[in-house]
Amino acid sequence: MSKIRHLYIIGNGFDLHHGIPSSYNNYKNWLSLRWLPLYDEIARSFIGADKVAWWSDFENSLAKLDIQYDLSIIQFQDYEVDGIVIEGCNRPTRLDAMFSAIKHTFTVWAKGLNDLFSSVQPDMNLNIDSSALYLTFNYTNTLQDIYQIPDNQIYHIHGNAKTGEELVLGHGETGDFYPKEQFEIVDFKNDPYKIAEQITALKKPTSEIIAKNRNLFNSLSDVENITIYGFSFSSIDMPYIKEIIKHIKPNVKWYIYVRSDGEIERIEKMEELMPFAVKYIYW
Repeated sequence: MSKIRHLYIIGNGFDLHHGIPSSYNNYKNWLSLRWLPLYDEIARSFIGADKVAWWSDFENSLAKLDIQYDLSIIQFQDYEVDGIVIEGCNRPTRLDAMFSAIKHTFTVWAKGLNDLFSSVQPDMNLNIDSSALYLTFNYTNTLQDIYQIPDNQIYHIHGNAKTGEELVLGHGETGDFYPKEQFEIVDFKNDPYKIAEQITALKKPTSEIIAKNRNLFNSLSDVENITIYGFSFSSIDMPYIKEIIKHIKPNVKWYIYVRSDGEIERIEKMEELMPFAVKYIYW
């Protein structure tokens, strides 16, 4: 590939802009219709999972398990999700199965989004550069199928559901998940420390992903323009932005598409972007 002059960063807002129901709340609605027992267990196992806000920040919310849940009062039913058996009352064992079921159903849902593309049209006002490099945080093939961008110009940093890659799903929390008052745990047969390890294991491995994609970041020294569509600049994915900044020149021009003034205010507070010339565009 020739020298890269233009980098696009694509977030979920890009798919939503094209009418693709790809939000975490869309996954919630799909899950409640397709796998109600799993949805019900999530709603009762995680703090605040019965509220829209929990699902809006779904990945980080996976760190908010109520590890002191009283299993002696409410017993979950046993059920199966495409061969994944969720059964019994041993909390760590059941938790492993539930996390596996969440990842599996999320992958099935994300893959199915590609089947909705027949009604999706490209937005010609975006002036997509077909010769640029694309770093996408989406699991879909919107760039390939709607804009005919070649696969070799696209990095699916968290996996591509259509091609069957394992999707990266996890939180960015760094807190201490170990219970501070063990006497409140009702069932002492459960291992609260094992549970904490499981929650920690769900942390998104950003350092490993960056190392795996070292060629991408090392190729950005000639970038002159960075265009961003639908990227939320959430803390969970900021390590990638920081890594990009390490490899680009200080005179790079940033074009960030936004929906509101509040979005601009939030982005302008980020110290990482302060040295760069940023132009905001409403879409």
